[in-house]
Amino acid sequence: MLPSIFYDFEIVILIFSVLLIHLKLGLESVFSDYIHDKITYRLYLLFLCLLNFKMLYLILDFLL
Repeated sequence: MLPSIFYDFEIVILIFSVLLIHLKLGLESVFSDYIHDKITYRLYLLFLCLLNFKMLYLILDFLL
């Protein structure tokens, strides 16, 4: 039987992963609705991807 700390860790990972996916999908929707220039849209999507990687790094740094 596993200690309860592993269950808590898995729940935190699950919550943060759902949070990041929700953030990415929501911001992509806002960008597609309000940004009409293709170059600017792609630039914002690139920044969003970098933001996701940075947030993932910070979350893993916080947890580990």
